[in-house]
Amino acid sequence: MNHLSLILLVATGFALLPGTAKSSERADSCKIPEPLPARIGLASLPAEPSKADKKLLSRADAAEKAGDLAAALKALAQLKSDPGDGQVTFRKARLEARVGDLGGSCTLLVEALEKDFFPFVRRFTSDSDFAALRTSPYGPRLAAFIDTLGKVWLDTASQGLPASLMAGGRDDLGIWRPRYFRAGAYVDFTKRFLALEPGVPGASAALVNLRARSTTVVRTRIDPCRSDFCPRLTGAEVLVFDFAQWGTAPVRKSYDWDNYSGELRIRQDSLGLSVGYRDDPIQHDLEELRRPAGGHFADEDGMAFDLRIDVRGSLLDSRMNGSESEAARKRGPADGTSRAELPPDGEGNKWTLVCFDRCACDADDERAIFSYALSVMAGKSKTRLIGGQGAAAVRLDSLGAFYLQQGSVVRRWPSLGEVGRQAGEPIMTGVVLTTPRVARDCCGL
Repeated sequence: MNHLSLILLVATGFALLPGTAKSSERADSCKIPEPLPARIGLASLPAEPSKADKKLLSRADAAEKAGDLAAALKALAQLKSDPGDGQVTFRKARLEARVGDLGGSCTLLVEALEKDFFPFVRRFTSDSDFAALRTSPYGPRLAAFIDTLGKVWLDTASQGLPASLMAGGRDDLGIWRPRYFRAGAYVDFTKRFLALEPGVPGASAALVNLRARSTTVVRTRIDPCRSDFCPRLTGAEVLVFDFAQWGTAPVRKSYDWDNYSGELRIRQDSLGLSVGYRDDPIQHDLEELRRPAGGHFADEDGMAFDLRIDVRGSLLDSRMNGSESEAARKRGPADGTSRAELPPDGEGNKWTLVCFDRCACDADDERAIFSYALSVMAGKSKTRLIGGQGAAAVRLDSLGAFYLQQGSVVRRWPSLGEVGRQAGEPIMTGVVLTTPRVARDCCGL
Protein backbone atom coordinates (compact mmCIF):
# COMPACT_ATOMS: atom_id res chain seq x y z
CA MET A 1 0.00 0.00 0.00
CA ASN A 2 1.49 3.36 -1.00
CA HIS A 3 1.41 6.79 0.62
CA LEU A 4 -1.74 7.99 -1.15
CA SER A 5 -3.75 4.91 -0.26
CA LEU A 6 -2.66 5.17 3.37
CA ILE A 7 -3.86 8.78 3.54
CA LEU A 8 -7.21 7.85 2.07
CA LEU A 9 -7.68 4.92 4.44
CA VAL A 10 -6.46 6.41 7.69
CA ALA A 11 -7.46 10.05 7.36
CA THR A 12 -10.85 9.59 5.78
CA GLY A 13 -12.11 6.18 6.74
CA PHE A 14 -12.82 4.64 3.34
CA ALA A 15 -15.00 1.52 3.54
CA LEU A 16 -12.94 -1.05 1.67
CA LEU A 17 -14.50 -4.23 3.05
CA PRO A 18 -17.64 -5.81 1.58
CA GLY A 19 -20.80 -4.85 3.38
CA THR A 20 -19.46 -1.66 4.96
CA ALA A 21 -21.05 0.82 2.53
CA LYS A 22 -23.40 3.41 4.00
CA SER A 23 -25.26 4.07 0.76
CA SER A 24 -27.56 1.90 -1.33
CA GLU A 25 -26.57 3.69 -4.56
CA ARG A 26 -25.13 1.64 -7.37
CA ALA A 27 -21.38 2.10 -7.54
CA ASP A 28 -21.43 1.91 -11.34
CA SER A 29 -23.51 5.11 -11.80
CA CYS A 30 -20.28 7.10 -11.59
CA LYS A 31 -18.16 6.53 -14.68
CA ILE A 32 -14.50 6.72 -13.69
CA PRO A 33 -12.15 6.82 -16.70
CA GLU A 34 -8.63 5.49 -16.83
CA PRO A 35 -6.20 8.33 -16.03
CA LEU A 36 -4.32 9.21 -19.22
CA PRO A 37 -1.64 11.89 -19.80
CA ALA A 38 -3.75 13.50 -22.55
CA ARG A 39 -6.63 14.07 -20.10
CA ILE A 40 -4.86 15.45 -17.03
CA GLY A 41 -3.74 18.96 -16.12
CA LEU A 42 -4.80 22.37 -17.40
CA ALA A 43 -5.18 22.87 -21.14
CA SER A 44 -5.17 26.67 -20.89
CA LEU A 45 -4.66 29.53 -18.48
CA PRO A 46 -7.76 29.78 -16.24
CA ALA A 47 -9.91 32.72 -17.25
CA GLU A 48 -11.15 35.46 -14.95
CA PRO A 49 -14.96 35.28 -14.48
CA SER A 50 -17.08 37.87 -16.26
CA LYS A 51 -19.06 40.42 -14.24
CA ALA A 52 -22.22 38.39 -14.76
CA ASP A 53 -20.52 35.20 -13.58
CA LYS A 54 -19.05 36.98 -10.54
CA LYS A 55 -22.61 37.93 -9.54
CA LEU A 56 -23.72 34.30 -9.92
CA LEU A 57 -20.77 33.12 -7.81
CA SER A 58 -21.70 35.66 -5.12
CA ARG A 59 -25.30 34.43 -5.29
CA ALA A 60 -24.08 30.86 -4.84
CA ASP A 61 -21.98 31.94 -1.84
CA ALA A 62 -24.96 33.61 -0.19
CA ALA A 63 -27.29 30.67 -0.86
CA GLU A 64 -24.83 28.14 0.55
CA LYS A 65 -24.25 30.28 3.62
CA ALA A 66 -28.01 30.38 4.15
CA GLY A 67 -28.24 26.62 3.81
CA ASP A 68 -30.11 26.68 0.49
CA LEU A 69 -27.92 24.19 -1.36
CA ALA A 70 -30.34 23.77 -4.26
CA ALA A 71 -30.22 27.52 -4.94
CA ALA A 72 -26.43 27.45 -4.76
CA LEU A 73 -26.28 24.64 -7.32
CA LYS A 74 -28.74 26.47 -9.55
CA ALA A 75 -26.59 29.62 -9.52
CA LEU A 76 -23.49 27.59 -10.44
CA ALA A 77 -25.38 25.86 -13.26
CA GLN A 78 -26.20 29.29 -14.74
CA LEU A 79 -22.54 30.31 -15.15
CA LYS A 80 -21.87 31.35 -18.74
CA SER A 81 -18.36 29.87 -18.70
CA ASP A 82 -16.10 27.77 -16.51
CA PRO A 83 -12.72 29.35 -15.60
CA GLY A 84 -11.19 25.98 -16.44
CA ASP A 85 -9.20 25.42 -13.24
CA GLY A 86 -11.59 22.86 -11.73
CA GLN A 87 -12.65 25.08 -8.82
CA VAL A 88 -16.30 25.41 -9.92
CA THR A 89 -16.45 21.70 -10.76
CA PHE A 90 -15.06 20.74 -7.35
CA ARG A 91 -17.53 23.06 -5.63
CA LYS A 92 -20.42 21.44 -7.48
CA ALA A 93 -19.10 18.01 -6.43
CA ARG A 94 -19.06 19.09 -2.80
CA LEU A 95 -22.60 20.51 -2.94
CA GLU A 96 -23.92 17.43 -4.76
CA ALA A 97 -22.46 15.27 -1.99
CA ARG A 98 -24.22 17.40 0.64
CA VAL A 99 -27.62 17.09 -1.06
CA GLY A 100 -27.19 13.32 -1.41
CA ASP A 101 -26.47 12.92 -5.14
CA LEU A 102 -23.36 10.82 -4.57
CA GLY A 103 -23.17 9.56 -8.16
CA GLY A 104 -23.20 13.10 -9.51
CA SER A 105 -20.68 14.17 -6.88
CA CYS A 106 -18.37 11.30 -7.81
CA THR A 107 -18.46 12.17 -11.52
CA LEU A 108 -17.72 15.85 -10.88
CA LEU A 109 -14.96 15.04 -8.40
CA VAL A 110 -13.15 12.87 -10.94
CA GLU A 111 -13.34 15.71 -13.49
CA ALA A 112 -11.89 18.20 -10.98
CA LEU A 113 -9.09 15.85 -9.91
CA GLU A 114 -8.01 15.36 -13.52
CA LYS A 115 -7.53 19.12 -13.84
CA ASP A 116 -5.73 19.89 -10.58
CA PHE A 117 -4.82 16.87 -8.50
CA PHE A 118 -2.79 18.32 -5.63
CA PRO A 119 -5.33 20.64 -3.91
CA PHE A 120 -8.46 18.64 -4.63
CA VAL A 121 -7.20 15.29 -3.33
CA ARG A 122 -6.28 17.00 -0.06
CA ARG A 123 -9.66 18.68 0.27
CA PHE A 124 -11.59 15.56 -0.70
CA THR A 125 -9.84 13.40 1.91
CA SER A 126 -10.34 15.93 4.72
CA ASP A 127 -13.63 17.78 4.04
CA SER A 128 -16.56 16.49 6.10
CA ASP A 129 -18.90 17.42 3.23
CA PHE A 130 -17.54 14.36 1.38
CA ALA A 131 -17.89 11.96 4.31
CA ALA A 132 -20.92 10.19 2.81
CA LEU A 133 -19.19 9.85 -0.56
CA ARG A 134 -16.01 8.47 0.97
CA THR A 135 -17.91 5.74 2.83
CA SER A 136 -20.30 4.94 -0.04
CA PRO A 137 -19.79 2.16 -2.62
CA TYR A 138 -17.94 4.79 -4.69
CA GLY A 139 -15.27 5.07 -2.00
CA PRO A 140 -13.06 2.10 -2.95
CA ARG A 141 -13.26 2.97 -6.66
CA LEU A 142 -12.32 6.58 -5.98
CA ALA A 143 -9.42 5.42 -3.80
CA ALA A 144 -8.11 3.26 -6.64
CA PHE A 145 -8.59 6.08 -9.16
CA ILE A 146 -6.74 8.57 -6.95
CA ASP A 147 -3.89 6.14 -6.43
CA THR A 148 -3.48 5.58 -10.18
CA LEU A 149 -3.98 9.24 -11.08
CA GLY A 150 -1.26 10.28 -8.64
CA LYS A 151 1.24 7.93 -10.29
CA VAL A 152 0.29 9.06 -13.82
CA TRP A 153 0.49 12.71 -12.74
CA LEU A 154 4.04 12.33 -11.39
CA ASP A 155 5.22 10.25 -14.35
CA THR A 156 3.81 12.71 -16.90
CA ALA A 157 5.19 15.76 -15.07
CA SER A 158 8.64 14.17 -14.94
CA GLN A 159 8.74 14.36 -18.76
CA GLY A 160 8.00 18.08 -18.79
CA LEU A 161 9.52 21.51 -18.30
CA PRO A 162 9.82 23.04 -14.79
CA ALA A 163 7.69 26.16 -15.08
CA SER A 164 4.94 28.34 -13.64
CA LEU A 165 1.50 29.22 -14.97
CA MET A 166 0.63 32.79 -14.16
CA ALA A 167 -1.55 35.78 -14.91
CA GLY A 168 -1.76 39.25 -13.43
CA GLY A 169 -0.55 42.77 -14.00
CA ARG A 170 1.59 45.57 -12.65
CA ASP A 171 0.31 48.51 -10.66
CA ASP A 172 1.37 52.13 -11.18
CA LEU A 173 4.62 51.46 -9.30
CA GLY A 174 5.51 48.47 -11.44
CA ILE A 175 4.80 45.95 -8.65
CA TRP A 176 3.59 42.61 -9.98
CA ARG A 177 0.09 41.77 -8.68
CA PRO A 178 -0.70 38.11 -9.44
CA ARG A 179 -4.26 37.09 -10.33
CA TYR A 180 -3.30 33.46 -10.76
CA PHE A 181 -0.09 31.61 -9.98
CA ARG A 182 0.79 27.91 -9.92
CA ALA A 183 4.11 26.10 -10.08
CA GLY A 184 4.60 22.76 -11.82
CA ALA A 185 5.54 21.32 -15.19
CA TYR A 186 4.54 22.15 -18.77
CA VAL A 187 4.28 18.93 -20.81
CA ASP A 188 4.69 19.64 -24.50
CA PHE A 189 3.51 16.29 -25.86
CA THR A 190 0.10 16.87 -24.22
CA LYS A 191 0.18 20.70 -24.40
CA ARG A 192 -0.92 20.82 -20.76
CA PHE A 193 0.30 22.25 -17.46
CA LEU A 194 0.44 20.04 -14.38
CA ALA A 195 0.53 21.91 -11.06
CA LEU A 196 2.88 20.43 -8.46
CA GLU A 197 1.76 22.37 -5.37
CA PRO A 198 -1.70 23.10 -3.93
CA GLY A 199 -1.82 26.81 -4.67
CA VAL A 200 -0.39 29.55 -2.43
CA PRO A 201 -2.44 32.78 -2.37
CA GLY A 202 -0.29 35.78 -3.25
CA ALA A 203 2.62 33.71 -4.59
CA SER A 204 4.68 35.36 -7.31
CA ALA A 205 7.72 33.15 -7.99
CA ALA A 206 8.74 29.49 -7.83
CA LEU A 207 11.53 27.00 -8.51
CA VAL A 208 10.64 23.42 -9.45
CA ASN A 209 13.00 20.43 -9.31
CA LEU A 210 11.40 17.46 -11.08
CA ARG A 211 14.16 15.02 -10.17
CA ALA A 212 14.04 15.78 -6.44
CA ARG A 213 10.23 16.18 -6.58
CA SER A 214 10.49 19.53 -4.87
CA THR A 215 8.52 22.73 -5.51
CA THR A 216 9.63 25.96 -3.84
CA VAL A 217 7.04 28.74 -3.84
CA VAL A 218 7.74 32.35 -2.80
CA ARG A 219 5.29 34.91 -1.49
CA THR A 220 6.94 38.34 -1.22
CA ARG A 221 6.14 41.26 1.04
CA ILE A 222 6.53 44.59 -0.75
CA ASP A 223 6.16 48.04 0.78
CA PRO A 224 5.01 50.60 -1.86
CA CYS A 225 5.92 53.43 0.59
CA ARG A 226 5.94 55.97 -2.29
CA SER A 227 9.07 57.79 -1.15
CA ASP A 228 12.83 57.50 -1.64
CA PHE A 229 14.12 54.01 -2.49
CA CYS A 230 10.58 52.72 -3.01
CA PRO A 231 8.92 50.36 -3.60
CA ARG A 232 11.02 47.92 -1.60
CA LEU A 233 11.05 44.24 -0.79
CA THR A 234 10.79 43.96 3.00
CA GLY A 235 10.51 40.19 3.38
CA ALA A 236 9.22 36.94 1.99
CA GLU A 237 7.66 33.62 2.91
CA VAL A 238 9.20 30.52 1.34
CA LEU A 239 7.31 27.21 1.16
CA VAL A 240 8.94 23.98 0.00
CA PHE A 241 6.60 21.15 -1.07
CA ASP A 242 7.56 17.52 -1.54
CA PHE A 243 5.10 16.78 -4.32
CA ALA A 244 5.62 13.02 -4.10
CA GLN A 245 4.10 13.15 -0.60
CA TRP A 246 0.75 14.81 -1.21
CA GLY A 247 -0.41 14.71 2.39
CA THR A 248 2.64 16.24 4.08
CA ALA A 249 2.90 19.88 5.14
CA PRO A 250 5.50 22.06 3.39
CA VAL A 251 8.69 23.35 4.95
CA ARG A 252 7.85 26.98 5.69
CA LYS A 253 10.26 29.86 6.43
CA SER A 254 9.68 33.58 6.80
CA TYR A 255 12.30 36.28 6.22
CA ASP A 256 12.22 39.99 7.06
CA TRP A 257 14.68 42.83 6.53
CA ASP A 258 14.56 46.57 7.17
CA ASN A 259 16.97 48.24 4.79
CA TYR A 260 16.01 50.22 1.68
CA SER A 261 16.10 47.32 -0.76
CA GLY A 262 16.41 43.58 -0.86
CA GLU A 263 16.76 40.52 -3.04
CA LEU A 264 15.76 36.98 -2.11
CA ARG A 265 17.89 34.15 -3.46
CA ILE A 266 16.75 30.53 -3.79
CA ARG A 267 19.71 28.22 -4.45
CA GLN A 268 19.22 24.69 -5.80
CA ASP A 269 22.32 22.53 -6.25
CA SER A 270 23.77 19.14 -5.28
CA LEU A 271 24.21 20.31 -1.68
CA GLY A 272 20.49 20.89 -1.28
CA LEU A 273 17.94 23.70 -1.38
CA SER A 274 19.01 26.90 0.35
CA VAL A 275 17.73 30.45 0.85
CA GLY A 276 19.68 33.65 1.30
CA TYR A 277 18.92 37.32 0.89
CA ARG A 278 20.62 40.61 0.28
CA ASP A 279 19.64 43.45 2.62
CA ASP A 280 21.73 46.23 1.05
CA PRO A 281 24.59 46.41 1.58
CA ILE A 282 24.68 43.17 3.60
CA GLN A 283 24.63 39.72 1.95
CA HIS A 284 23.13 37.13 4.31
CA ASP A 285 24.49 33.59 4.11
CA LEU A 286 22.47 30.76 2.63
CA GLU A 287 20.25 28.83 5.02
CA GLU A 288 19.63 25.18 4.18
CA LEU A 289 15.95 24.29 3.86
CA ARG A 290 16.14 20.79 2.44
CA ARG A 291 18.94 18.25 2.10
CA PRO A 292 19.48 16.15 -1.02
CA ALA A 293 17.33 13.05 -1.38
CA GLY A 294 19.44 9.99 -2.18
CA GLY A 295 22.61 12.08 -2.08
CA HIS A 296 21.66 14.22 -5.09
CA PHE A 297 19.52 17.34 -5.41
CA ALA A 298 20.77 18.85 -8.66
CA ASP A 299 18.76 19.08 -11.86
CA GLU A 300 18.58 16.12 -14.26
CA ASP A 301 21.58 17.45 -16.19
CA GLY A 302 23.64 18.21 -13.08
CA MET A 303 22.74 21.91 -13.15
CA ALA A 304 22.68 24.33 -10.23
CA PHE A 305 20.14 27.18 -10.20
CA ASP A 306 19.83 30.57 -8.50
CA LEU A 307 16.39 32.18 -8.52
CA ARG A 308 16.77 35.87 -7.65
CA ILE A 309 13.63 37.79 -6.66
CA ASP A 310 13.13 41.50 -6.02
CA VAL A 311 10.33 44.07 -6.41
CA ARG A 312 10.65 44.04 -10.23
CA GLY A 313 10.34 40.29 -10.81
CA SER A 314 12.90 37.49 -10.91
CA LEU A 315 15.96 36.21 -12.77
CA LEU A 316 17.07 32.60 -13.20
CA ASP A 317 20.83 31.90 -13.19
CA SER A 318 22.23 28.44 -13.91
CA ARG A 319 25.59 26.69 -14.23
CA MET A 320 27.03 23.21 -14.12
CA ASN A 321 27.00 21.92 -10.57
CA GLY A 322 30.43 22.18 -8.94
CA SER A 323 31.78 24.68 -11.49
CA GLU A 324 32.28 27.46 -8.92
CA SER A 325 34.18 27.92 -5.68
CA GLU A 326 32.46 27.67 -2.30
CA ALA A 327 32.98 31.41 -1.81
CA ALA A 328 31.29 32.14 -5.14
CA ARG A 329 28.46 29.76 -4.28
CA LYS A 330 27.77 31.61 -1.04
CA ARG A 331 28.20 35.04 -2.60
CA GLY A 332 25.82 34.33 -5.45
CA PRO A 333 25.47 36.02 -8.86
CA ALA A 334 26.79 39.54 -9.31
CA ASP A 335 24.26 42.35 -9.17
CA GLY A 336 23.49 43.80 -12.58
CA THR A 337 24.20 40.66 -14.59
CA SER A 338 22.40 37.34 -14.88
CA ARG A 339 24.13 34.35 -16.48
CA ALA A 340 22.41 31.09 -17.45
CA GLU A 341 24.58 28.27 -18.75
CA LEU A 342 23.18 25.12 -20.37
CA PRO A 343 24.71 21.64 -20.45
CA PRO A 344 27.00 21.21 -23.50
CA ASP A 345 25.14 19.86 -26.52
CA GLY A 346 25.97 16.63 -28.35
CA GLU A 347 28.84 18.34 -30.20
CA GLY A 348 30.38 19.82 -27.05
CA ASN A 349 29.21 23.37 -27.77
CA LYS A 350 28.53 25.63 -24.77
CA TRP A 351 25.33 27.68 -24.68
CA THR A 352 25.02 30.78 -22.49
CA LEU A 353 22.35 33.43 -21.92
CA VAL A 354 23.55 36.72 -20.40
CA CYS A 355 21.09 39.35 -19.16
CA PHE A 356 22.27 42.89 -18.36
CA ASP A 357 20.25 44.67 -15.69
CA ARG A 358 21.96 47.82 -14.47
CA CYS A 359 22.11 51.59 -14.76
CA ALA A 360 24.40 53.93 -16.67
CA CYS A 361 24.39 57.22 -14.80
CA ASP A 362 27.17 59.30 -16.36
CA ALA A 363 26.45 62.97 -16.81
CA ASP A 364 25.86 62.52 -20.53
CA ASP A 365 24.41 58.98 -20.45
CA GLU A 366 21.61 58.29 -17.98
CA ARG A 367 19.66 55.16 -18.87
CA ALA A 368 18.69 51.64 -17.84
CA ILE A 369 20.72 48.88 -19.47
CA PHE A 370 18.23 46.05 -19.77
CA SER A 371 18.97 43.50 -22.49
CA TYR A 372 19.90 39.88 -23.17
CA ALA A 373 21.98 37.81 -25.58
CA LEU A 374 22.01 34.06 -26.24
CA SER A 375 25.34 32.81 -27.56
CA VAL A 376 26.99 29.50 -28.42
CA MET A 377 30.69 28.77 -28.03
CA ALA A 378 32.02 26.19 -30.52
CA GLY A 379 35.68 25.66 -29.68
CA LYS A 380 37.11 29.18 -29.50
CA SER A 381 34.46 30.68 -31.79
CA LYS A 382 31.53 32.52 -30.18
CA THR A 383 28.32 33.23 -32.10
CA ARG A 384 25.46 35.44 -30.91
CA LEU A 385 22.20 33.78 -31.96
CA ILE A 386 19.37 35.72 -30.33
CA GLY A 387 19.25 39.02 -28.44
CA GLY A 388 17.02 41.94 -27.60
CA GLN A 389 15.76 44.41 -25.03
CA GLY A 390 14.29 43.29 -21.72
CA ALA A 391 14.87 40.18 -19.63
CA ALA A 392 15.03 36.57 -20.75
CA ALA A 393 15.39 33.08 -19.32
CA VAL A 394 16.36 29.68 -20.76
CA ARG A 395 15.90 26.06 -19.76
CA LEU A 396 15.86 22.53 -21.19
CA ASP A 397 13.06 20.09 -20.48
CA SER A 398 13.69 16.48 -19.46
CA LEU A 399 13.53 15.35 -23.12
CA GLY A 400 16.14 17.84 -24.36
CA ALA A 401 13.89 20.49 -25.93
CA PHE A 402 15.09 24.09 -25.53
CA TYR A 403 12.89 26.92 -24.19
CA LEU A 404 13.56 30.66 -24.32
CA GLN A 405 11.46 33.17 -22.41
CA GLN A 406 11.44 36.74 -23.74
CA GLY A 407 9.32 38.97 -21.51
CA SER A 408 6.29 36.83 -20.73
CA VAL A 409 6.35 34.75 -23.94
CA VAL A 410 8.10 31.35 -24.06
CA ARG A 411 9.13 29.67 -27.31
CA ARG A 412 10.22 26.08 -27.80
CA TRP A 413 12.78 24.44 -30.10
CA PRO A 414 12.92 20.61 -30.36
CA SER A 415 16.65 20.70 -29.59
CA LEU A 416 19.55 23.14 -29.21
CA GLY A 417 20.64 22.30 -32.73
CA GLU A 418 17.46 23.90 -34.11
CA VAL A 419 18.06 27.27 -32.43
CA GLY A 420 18.97 29.85 -35.04
CA ARG A 421 17.55 27.72 -37.86
CA GLN A 422 13.90 28.39 -37.06
CA ALA A 423 11.88 30.90 -35.05
CA GLY A 424 10.72 28.56 -32.33
CA GLU A 425 7.13 27.66 -31.48
CA PRO A 426 5.22 29.69 -28.82
CA ILE A 427 3.93 27.44 -26.07
CA MET A 428 0.81 27.64 -23.91
CA THR A 429 -0.14 31.21 -22.94
CA GLY A 430 0.73 31.98 -19.31
CA VAL A 431 3.50 29.39 -18.96
CA VAL A 432 6.78 31.06 -17.91
CA LEU A 433 10.20 29.92 -16.76
CA THR A 434 10.33 32.73 -14.23
CA THR A 435 8.32 35.81 -13.26
CA PRO A 436 9.21 38.49 -15.87
CA ARG A 437 11.38 41.31 -14.56
CA VAL A 438 11.01 44.96 -15.62
CA ALA A 439 13.76 47.58 -15.98
CA ARG A 440 15.19 49.52 -13.06
CA ASP A 441 14.36 53.12 -12.25
CA CYS A 442 17.79 54.60 -12.88
CA CYS A 443 19.84 57.66 -12.02
CA GLY A 444 17.48 59.22 -9.49
CA LEU A 445 15.30 58.55 -6.48
